[in-house]
Amino acid sequence: MVADNGYAYSTPNSRQFACTDLLDRARGYGVEGHGLDATDPEACLEMLGRAVQRAREGAGPQLVVGRLLRLCGHGEHDDAFYVDPQVKDSARGRDCLQVMEGLMQKRGRAKDWDGWREDARTEVEEAVEQVSREPVPDPFEEQWRATATPGSVEEVAEE
Repeated sequence: MVADNGYAYSTPNSRQFACTDLLDRARGYGVEGHGLDATDPEACLEMLGRAVQRAREGAGPQLVVGRLLRLCGHGEHDDAFYVDPQVKDSARGRDCLQVMEGLMQKRGRAKDWDGWREDARTEVEEAVEQVSREPVPDPFEEQWRATATPGSVEEVAEE
């Protein structure tokens, strides 16, 4: 799954990639690719379900490119001045959470949405509290690695 927000930090895709569409990269690797409006939750569920089904049927890896817009800058220092206001006002600039909230209200499930939102808020707050209590890692004591599983890379003996 690729969340294509149209930028690599502040550089537009047109200046970052030789291809016109990131789906072209799937074709270049011989992988089946699927594009969608990632601000549409129903389209996302349908397309991801189809891609998983295709992979399970033996069609090989699947690449799903969801087009959306990062609704704020890349970091606190970034005011996203480089995003064309017309893009912000387009369908690509919709807030997918607001779209989903509207769908839930339309279907009479606003209470479910409110509950999910509160559960997510609580989970984030608990994670922040836990991390805030933990000691800062000492880079001289820790074994930092690029792999997730210790021992999956052959250790090089220091001389």
